[in-house]
Amino acid sequence: MRTRAVFLSILIFLSVVFPAGAQENSVMIRTFTSAVQDPSQGSDENTITVVGYYDTAGRLRQTLRKGFAPDGSDLVDYIDYDALGRKIAEYDPIPVTGNNGRFVEKSVFQQGSAWKREYDYALSAQNRMTSAAGLHYGGGNIACKYGLNSDVSTEYTLHSLIPVSVGFCRYRISCTPAKTGNFHVTEIRDEDGKRSLRFTAPDGKTVLERVIANDGFHDTYYLYDALERLVGVIPPEAASVLSDGSTYYSDDQVMAYYGYWYAYDHRNLKTGVKLPGAEIHYIVYDGEGRQILRQDGNLRKRGAWMFLKYDRLGRPVLQGIVEDTRDRAAIAAIWEDRAVTETFSGEDFFCVGYTDDCKLGQGEYSVISAWFYDTYDFTGQLPIGTDYFPTELPENTRGLQTGMYEAVLNRPETGRTTLFTYDDKSRLKETYRSDFSSGNNSRHALHYDFQGLVTGEDNRYEGIANVNFRYIYDHAGRKTATRYQYINPKLTSPDFLPLSSMQYDSYGRLRSERALHDSITVNYDYYPDGTLKQIDNPGCFSELLCKSSAVTTPYTKQRCLNGNINDIRISQMGRSYFWHYEYDLADRLTLGMMYDAEAFNRQSGEGERFAYDKMGNITLLLRRHNGADVDCLNTVYRGNQIQRTGNVGGGNYDYDFPGYTDAADEETEVAYDANGNEIFNLDKEIVAIRYNVLNLPDTIQFSNGNRIVNYYFAGGEKSGSVSRTYLTPLSVPLDEVTDSKDPHKDVSESKAGNLVCKNGSLSHILFDGGYFSLSRNYGGSMTNPKIYTYIRDHLGSIRLVCEG
Repeated sequence: MRTRAVFLSILIFLSVVFPAGAQENSVMIRTFTSAVQDPSQGSDENTITVVGYYDTAGRLRQTLRKGFAPDGSDLVDYIDYDALGRKIAEYDPIPVTGNNGRFVEKSVFQQGSAWKREYDYALSAQNRMTSAAGLHYGGGNIACKYGLNSDVSTEYTLHSLIPVSVGFCRYRISCTPAKTGNFHVTEIRDEDGKRSLRFTAPDGKTVLERVIANDGFHDTYYLYDALERLVGVIPPEAASVLSDGSTYYSDDQVMAYYGYWYAYDHRNLKTGVKLPGAEIHYIVYDGEGRQILRQDGNLRKRGAWMFLKYDRLGRPVLQGIVEDTRDRAAIAAIWEDRAVTETFSGEDFFCVGYTDDCKLGQGEYSVISAWFYDTYDFTGQLPIGTDYFPTELPENTRGLQTGMYEAVLNRPETGRTTLFTYDDKSRLKETYRSDFSSGNNSRHALHYDFQGLVTGEDNRYEGIANVNFRYIYDHAGRKTATRYQYINPKLTSPDFLPLSSMQYDSYGRLRSERALHDSITVNYDYYPDGTLKQIDNPGCFSELLCKSSAVTTPYTKQRCLNGNINDIRISQMGRSYFWHYEYDLADRLTLGMMYDAEAFNRQSGEGERFAYDKMGNITLLLRRHNGADVDCLNTVYRGNQIQRTGNVGGGNYDYDFPGYTDAADEETEVAYDANGNEIFNLDKEIVAIRYNVLNLPDTIQFSNGNRIVNYYFAGGEKSGSVSRTYLTPLSVPLDEVTDSKDPHKDVSESKAGNLVCKNGSLSHILFDGGYFSLSRNYGGSMTNPKIYTYIRDHLGSIRLVCEG
């Protein structure tokens, strides 16, 4: 007791020495927006000024952004501390007119409309927070409680799990009751009374996270070995089978289906990863501790590895596939003391110009990616589509990436090569791209202002069109206008035309956006805590996100104080309605019900209900449409993977309602490969799915013969697809892919950057927020494009496409 009293007296003494109200120190940071000969020439007109005010104890009291608001007001926040130096309040930034960079007193925030977050603490040496208010709009508090594990309540008991390695990425886990008082417990009750507990060891490692849910405890255990390395994670469904006095193995059925397991070598490098529903992923490192080989379950069946090589500066230079049937340990022993480095020589075509001093694997390489640095030597020496690149190139590229090659994974003879140039400040200036999978070449150039903001983009699609953009910013660096220029190769260059303009409120938040010669306006509104409240496109689309008591409808429904959305009121093209949402104790959506926008208590006949297992997988989905039950989906899982789905609903579908088609009634309707990828789905009438080395689907085969073939670059970007439809349906067996010559129709789509082609003809050019629709006239030349822009909801989903 004496020690505690002395400690508190020292803290109180310090609070007297450093009075909380003193504001004697400040740090000013000025960012110049234009060039000056002398830093003393900085002014409000050519700088962005941020001032940090500190008290005499060195605690940040206030951050002030001078003249940040559109009208020139300062944007200022405030932090308050108690006598022990603990943060007890945070006031969100507010605009202060006529302040001119001066410190703003606390009373201004108390009298104004600043959003405030408050914190309370226990009177203890740990300074642990006991409650917080204002974290979410709605007025609720979160509460924190601290203690030790005990058997007084089952909520405070846990298992002690001791893992012992009994093989590569295989563990034996002993389960015993944890001794009382061995673990610290932090209980958090959120604004809606939903509770979660975190159990930590004395050294601070989290050993258990527990959510008090409707169906009991949802426990996630974290397992550590003797070297304090995380070797396993046991999620709720697997944790529910744990029993004191029992022994488990990581490859037991339940643990393998749900658990996450990790293996390490003697250098503490992670060499194995076992994810739920997938086989072990092997990793091999070189002597520098860099990943050089990795192998998942699908590659292992092929006897192949994904390799990665580096240059002498540790930068990746080559990536590809190589055959090697040796086990991981044998390969790791070869390379653990050697650095895998290569240099560019321009001679070895199979290694895209790089040397092969460090031979990985037993077979030939299939290179899918290559990266080039420092010089442009690769442009004139390699037959990989570099003819389009300029012959005069800058020399100030030391230490920068100058180029890149990417293959199309299921078309190894095709790909694309990219060249990068830079300005005198090492900022990306031009990107030349030669896409010899589609035959399209392009150049993308960037323009900057003094402070590095992008003021322009020039996009040239060779032989097709040029699309250029110019951007205007305000004094605080906020984009206020975008102009565009579309140049038809056979026409003179037109003027730049307005595309969009933006206005901001006094807090610096986007208030309105106008597009297509001001023919489209989208307005934004916010809650006092700064979160989005409403998106409004007058007359066409409006969305109001209702939180807590902010909802204006007079019905009695569940309210959320913890930040979840209660209701969304929508008006779109003359139709108005709102959705009400409810959540369970684990914060999972359980109900979405549509109501009439005027008669608030009258359901409109649309709705969904959800039930879950402890992993969060949907086990039951009920759908209503036009007042009738249309779907009642019961889903059975093997681990986290769907095994089968049955629909016992009415199936009363309208022609425009995409209900669930229960096309099969088998014990196993969905199957997966060694990496956990879906390989067939009988309800969707998919009999085979093939994947590339990035686990992206390159072939989808339907039972009637129709199929989709996707093409991807090595970086994961989609290059294109071909959809085949047979005029007379076929019958394709399970796990087979057909290439029948029966009468069929192919529809192809390819993408080269932002240029999209369909069936070999130009379709459209994408830009941020919309696209240009392209077509050719009867003479073959490009016609003037039509421009379209998007209106999106709060999730970014496109709600309307508007023609300019």
